[in-house]
Amino acid sequence: KAALIRPPLADARRRRRLTTWLAAMFCALGCLLPAAFAATLVHDFYLPMPEAQIRQTFTALESNVGTTLDSVFSVVITGDGTVIYYDQWEDGYETDIANPTQSTTQIWGDGNNANGIPPGYTNDPPSFPAGTVLTLRNLIPLPRNPANLLFDARDRMAATKALVVSRAAWATTPGTVLAGAVEVTATIDYGTGYISPVGQDMTNGLFQYVGLMVMAEQDGTSVTIDTDGPGATAPFTVALNRGESYLVNGGVKKGGSVNATKPVQVNLVIGHIGAHYASDWFTLYPTNQWSGSYVTPVGTAANGNATFVYLYNPNASAITINYSTRVSSGSFSVPGASGVFQFQMPQNSGARFTSAGGQKFFALSTAGASPSSDAAYDWGFTLLPEDGLTTEAVVAWGPGSSDGSQNGSPVWVTPVAATRVYVDYNGDKIGPLTDPRGNKYDVHYDLGALESRTIFDPDKDQTAMRLYTLDGTLITAAWGEDPAVAGPGNPFLDFGTTVLPFPVPVLKKTSVLYTDNGAPGLTVGDVLEYTIEVDNKGLLPLGNLAVID
Repeated sequence: KAALIRPPLADARRRRRLTTWLAAMFCALGCLLPAAFAATLVHDFYLPMPEAQIRQTFTALESNVGTTLDSVFSVVITGDGTVIYYDQWEDGYETDIANPTQSTTQIWGDGNNANGIPPGYTNDPPSFPAGTVLTLRNLIPLPRNPANLLFDARDRMAATKALVVSRAAWATTPGTVLAGAVEVTATIDYGTGYISPVGQDMTNGLFQYVGLMVMAEQDGTSVTIDTDGPGATAPFTVALNRGESYLVNGGVKKGGSVNATKPVQVNLVIGHIGAHYASDWFTLYPTNQWSGSYVTPVGTAANGNATFVYLYNPNASAITINYSTRVSSGSFSVPGASGVFQFQMPQNSGARFTSAGGQKFFALSTAGASPSSDAAYDWGFTLLPEDGLTTEAVVAWGPGSSDGSQNGSPVWVTPVAATRVYVDYNGDKIGPLTDPRGNKYDVHYDLGALESRTIFDPDKDQTAMRLYTLDGTLITAAWGEDPAVAGPGNPFLDFGTTVLPFPVPVLKKTSVLYTDNGAPGLTVGDVLEYTIEVDNKGLLPLGNLAVID
């Protein structure tokens, strides 16, 4: 028996659970899987944060910012046989990206050089193996000339299986000391309502500048932006077509909101004006995807450079947050009506934060930057809901430095319970060690519950690193600068990202007696009803999944 399962375009933070039932005579049966299925694009992206708008945020913070941006999108392929469709924004988008008509639209991974060759390849491969990394990197001169086709923001990319995508950029002057990076969400994760969890009305110097970038998925999107949420400032409305982006260039206060008539993606930019240099980027998630429990993997650095978690309460009344770390546990109160609590992380520890009453809240973290000193080391990331974690994570982009000569930016990983974490440095299942399931890997670490471990690839690049457990223990991970290892200037990277959980299917099969045609109990001639449940607890879709029973 076989079923082809295609995930619906639904909220990616909810459990993607699909069930098929099969009624069969209680006898020997044989079934064949169909020879082929039509290609279905399950993961669709509009690449965010246009370079010109990024430079606007940089110039709001510093005066010596060049006009050429080093722009990077890194893509990790999560499943064997993935095919990618890439649509350039400069000449307009395809009406149907799965059936392209424009010569500039490329198809990668189908073995046909005539319709596109992926960057870094001489010929288009007939198939991409899982773990393949595609790096889309260009020097983008500003102002942007749309007559030149480049791999840059606003391009559209879709695939037949899930992709893990990161976005990073910096001006060539002053370099990576003023830069940012984020994980990129697919259109299935877009929403219509967002709230900024931090703002310029906070006393921390790192929030002297707070801005937002909003990008639309569909034509005719009306976006209402209220920079101070419940405050006195009047909201305003902008109109966006698909792939268009609007920059709120500063002035955002905690509780500032974005509400749209159609799905959008939103990124948050913060910075310390004139600090030489301090700026962080974050991916925001729609309010209907917020959770009552989050886990973070990044602790305060070994040299004492602090990591902070900022917990935002959208509820009218105060909420109690219960926390657990490797070394302690307790609780604290977050005020209502856009209240924010700053929690300092201990060293070598992750943490879990759970609202006592199950109320939803939001959380992000800044690493390496104290409230009074944030220039030498600073990066940030968004915390992930505990119910979105899986047993595996893959790093979309993780260089140790801008030129490959150093390694100051490891992967930080934390398990929710004591376990062994296996590490495959290049995600290629090649290594000197063999795990209990017969897969090759490079190194493993036995970690306690909520213990934080930094992992450095000996080749000084953590890109495509695969981390996993085999006993069902969930993990969370981030990639970013370690202030105890990295130097304070170039070529070290003052940015990092959340590492999204890898999709891991959990299959469950049950049966009940549907029709009893004879004696009581199960006998020849009875009809059974089988239920096969495929549960994906992760944040990425399981695309074009064939279930063979």
